[in-house]
Amino acid sequence: MNNQQIGLLDGIFGIAWVVTSYPAGWLVDRTSERVSISAGIALQLLALAVFTLARGFEGFAFSWILLGIGGAMLEPGFSSLIARGVPRHLRGITYGLVATSLGLFTLPFPWIGGQLWHLLGATRRFSSR
Repeated sequence: MNNQQIGLLDGIFGIAWVVTSYPAGWLVDRTSERVSISAGIALQLLALAVFTLARGFEGFAFSWILLGIGGAMLEPGFSSLIARGVPRHLRGITYGLVATSLGLFTLPFPWIGGQLWHLLGATRRFSSR
C-alpha cells in the first residue's frame, strides 16, 4: 500500500466511527451497556480477523470500517457505566483516569507487535533459510 491508501484507511476509520456514534448511543439507551460493549468487542475481533485475512486494499478498508464501528459501539457503553457508577463530582477525573490508564496500558503494544513481526513475520516464515 502507498501513503495515500494508508491515510485513506485512517479517514475511513474516522468516518465509520462518526457515522456509528449516534446509533450506538441510541442502542445503549434502548437496551443496555452490555449489548453495546459486547457488540463492540465482537466487531473489533471480527475486524482483526478480516485484517489478518485481507489481501488487498478493499479487505483492509473493510477491516478498518469494522474497527471504527466497533470502537464507536464501545464508547457510549463505557461512558454510560462511568456515569452511572461514579459520583457526579468525580466523573471528570474518572474519564481522565480511564483514558490515561488505557493509554499507558497500550503504550508497549507497538513495540511488542514489532518484536512479534520480527520473530514470526511473513518475511521470516517464507524465507529460503
